[in-house]
Amino acid sequence: ISRRYSSLSLSSSPFDQRILYADSARISIVERRVFNLKKRIDELRSELEVANSDLQTYKSTKETAEQELKGYEVQLSISEASIQTLEARIGSIQDEVSKVGSDVDALKNEEAALRDGFICQMLKLKTKIRKFQEFALLNLQQRICLSTSSEHNHARGEDAEFVDLEKRMSVIVAQTAAEEQECEREQNLHNQLHQELDDSKRRKELIEGIMKDIEDLQDLTRQTSELEEKCASFSEELQRRCICPSCHVDNSNSLAELLQQMEQQ
Repeated sequence: ISRRYSSLSLSSSPFDQRILYADSARISIVERRVFNLKKRIDELRSELEVANSDLQTYKSTKETAEQELKGYEVQLSISEASIQTLEARIGSIQDEVSKVGSDVDALKNEEAALRDGFICQMLKLKTKIRKFQEFALLNLQQRICLSTSSEHNHARGEDAEFVDLEKRMSVIVAQTAAEEQECEREQNLHNQLHQELDDSKRRKELIEGIMKDIEDLQDLTRQTSELEEKCASFSEELQRRCICPSCHVDNSNSLAELLQQMEQQ
């Protein structure tokens, strides 16, 4: 076109040259407009690529948030079921704790009563033994005092006294055996009470372990609340990213429709 206009400018009149210059100016304007339009097209393509990249990012963020939300919902339902189960278990454990506490108090009272009774019986047995010793010593002194009597009377009196002493000894031996049996029975009962008390202590330790599990469950509940807060934070972040930073338009509905169309394709 330039060569053509150059050849025409050499062979044309001044009027034709003015027309030629005007045409060349218009052509330059058109060329600049075409250049600007091409530049604008390139800019729009770059913006489109950025928008597509942001769209993919939003899509990935939404999918991740939805998956995490589903996971949180599953964890929340499991935690709620566990909480209900443990609440029922806590109620039964509290009832059992009250029952065990009453049993322990009753065992302590019974043990104290048996201990006091055992001590009283041992004191009575000690008193009887001391009286027997005094009685034996008194008989020995009487026998020594009567040693100067006649041999016949002394022998007969000694035999009668010996028989009486033997009867008394038999009675005391029988009483001693009965007291020993009673003492053994009290000792066995005392050991049984100790065993029951040890069992109650073990049950108490078991209950303390269960209470620790309950505290762990409460920690899990707090973690569930934190997960819910994170889920809400993810939703807010997704909502914030769906808002255009330049025009401040909420594109969440458009993004949802676009994702639905892409899923259908």
